[in-house]
Amino acid sequence: MNKAEDHDKYLLIDIGGTHIDLFEFSLSSKTHFLIKRLLSKNIAINEFLKNVHKDFSNYQKIIVGIPGDVNSDKDEIYCAPLEKKINIEIPIKNKIVIVNDMIIQAYLVKKIPNEKFKKLVIINIGTSIGICIVDKKFFNSYDFSLIKSYEFAHEKIQSLGNNRKLYDLISLNSEFHCEKFCSIYSVGGFASMHRCKPYSTEHGIIRVSKEIFNKFLSEKFLDNELTNIWISSLKSDIFTYLKLNSQLGIKYSFLLRGGLIDALNENSKKEILSKFNSSFKSVKLS
Repeated sequence: MNKAEDHDKYLLIDIGGTHIDLFEFSLSSKTHFLIKRLLSKNIAINEFLKNVHKDFSNYQKIIVGIPGDVNSDKDEIYCAPLEKKINIEIPIKNKIVIVNDMIIQAYLVKKIPNEKFKKLVIINIGTSIGICIVDKKFFNSYDFSLIKSYEFAHEKIQSLGNNRKLYDLISLNSEFHCEKFCSIYSVGGFASMHRCKPYSTEHGIIRVSKEIFNKFLSEKFLDNELTNIWISSLKSDIFTYLKLNSQLGIKYSFLLRGGLIDALNENSKKEILSKFNSSFKSVKLS
């Protein structure tokens, strides 16, 4: 492999509660592909990150996305989906770039959905929920300083939430007192709303296994009224949060990704995906 090819490639590592995904990203073609998918529960994450620069030494840059607050001077980051502390001191010394996991999502967008927007809001709904705002210029330079990642997931619904009835319903169905947005707007929160029982609740996150959730989607008709309430609630809370934390008066476009969107797509729930897409159109925040 020549030096030009080495310079062209990034390794992107997306750490999630269920999987750790490794992508190769090409700067010249602006494309990516999945190298491998690992089960998170099978990986000793700190040992993995300690040695990743040796295992993938042919990449120009290795970027690791961790679901947690990476904007601190601490040597450890608590990763709630993994329920583990991740040591970032050693990877950083090995010239690995550590970012919030949502920044990885911007590299995985194959096509800009609307050329007229100034900033793209990526919403990833999986084990938890993540939000990032990507300046349109990112898609020319792929400089991650043009991305702002938000810790919306761990905000308290008591102080910022607008939809108490929905929070109470999910708390009741899951038998867990929801305090953060990650409990509500996740695969587990969506499943609990429809009485698909979660299998565990730890550190504010409601979980449901992929097998149980996919079987539920295949065998049950989702309640349209509940689904509409969940989607409108998500929109209301995200817009409230964005107005407090982002620039007003400019055009935003929205892109939904993650385990919930994938599961609905795999189970041919096209009418629900259509509701998601119609609810999150390009808007100018004011």
